[in-house]
Amino acid sequence: MPNNAIIPCYKQEVAKSFNRAASTYDGFSQFQASVLSRLIRMTPDIKSELCLDLGCGTGNASQFLTSLSAQLINLDLSENMLRKAREKSQQSFSVCGDAELLPFQQSIFDLIFSSLSIQWCENLASIGSEVKRVLKHDGDFLVSTLAQDSMPEIAHCWRQVDGHTHINHYPSYEELIFDIQSAGLILEKSVCEPMTRWFDSPKSAIDSLKKVGASVLVETEERQVVTPLMWRKFLTEYEKLRTDKGIPLTYQLVYLHLKKTKG
Repeated sequence: MPNNAIIPCYKQEVAKSFNRAASTYDGFSQFQASVLSRLIRMTPDIKSELCLDLGCGTGNASQFLTSLSAQLINLDLSENMLRKAREKSQQSFSVCGDAELLPFQQSIFDLIFSSLSIQWCENLASIGSEVKRVLKHDGDFLVSTLAQDSMPEIAHCWRQVDGHTHINHYPSYEELIFDIQSAGLILEKSVCEPMTRWFDSPKSAIDSLKKVGASVLVETEERQVVTPLMWRKFLTEYEKLRTDKGIPLTYQLVYLHLKKTKG
């Protein structure tokens, strides 16, 4: 199915952010690597003809996915990320496109794998619908994403400065599952668990977001102008959260295994 739709302005901003971060992503993606490893462990040992890495980033799942599939297609909004992914898996095909309007025919993929990408989509129900459309019957969808109460430390500290959170707000665990399943996908397994990472400084915590491109804000009300004085106040507030382990940054992670059945 050709994709002639114009990418929305918000998605263009997401693409620009990840394009800028393509050169620094792998050096700052320890969190993403941990989540990927967890999702890989949850993936059943299946052999497929055609696999889609939905929101592939720099292609860190490529080695695993090519071990499961005869052919891998990498899809991402960012052309620069796709270039990095090609360097890691020259046998895979690259497609620059939107996960909410997949440029593929129906019922062609045995496996769709997506680690920490669908949180950038505006409508999770459309993700479920598109995944179901392009999956074969009995095909598998493995996905990790963020849920409500992610990055509470950043939200708390910014509220002390200007009353806003300066973070994206994610659906609850229950809402997330409901929206993705609404197209008729069957839930095989779900896990919701927190992960806290620790940093030497507040700036290092923020760099773990900026250097991987994950600093685009969805809600317009959270896109506040930040002056140098406000930034210094924020860093001071964040420093107050330091413990013996360092500066915390916590995520609520959801891992799902869904399936398309013949019904």
